[in-house]
Amino acid sequence: MTAAFSDVLNEAIKKSEIQMNFKGFAMGDSWISPVDSVSSWGPYLFGTSIVDNAGLEEINKAAQRVEDLVKAGEWREATNAWSSAEVTVGAVSSNVNFYNIMDWRGATMGLQDGSKSDIDLLYARHVKPLHNGDLNQLMNGPIKRKLKIIPDSVEWGGAFSCSQP
Repeated sequence: MTAAFSDVLNEAIKKSEIQMNFKGFAMGDSWISPVDSVSSWGPYLFGTSIVDNAGLEEINKAAQRVEDLVKAGEWREATNAWSSAEVTVGAVSSNVNFYNIMDWRGATMGLQDGSKSDIDLLYARHVKPLHNGDLNQLMNGPIKRKLKIIPDSVEWGGAFSCSQP
């Protein structure tokens, strides 16, 4: 939607319909409201018949834990609870693919062995399928070069280590 809006805006500027110093647009993750997103998982999966009433209840309980921690400003714990909520979704949905519920391969990516941290689980689920290298290498390498706005003196070190949102 951002790209399409930017294209329309750029065309209007070219036609002098709008006067604006438009230099480009930025795209990012649609993770605008974590609480709303996590809270939608259960009803969505229930509505698509991927989970039953018991699964819905478990997912909603896990989502409520995330919401409670976010409201309390407990960011690290909220992130860990988010990861746990994803594990709950996997457990009650035969490991539905978070990006395509039609994908029934049940890609567990070795997540159920209990030896990984919450951050490792999140990385394995959301980044690893798209990038096989180290996350620091990804962020400080191709991402930094592509953005062309991050000073050489700034190095990514993981957003989950901070105590502020």
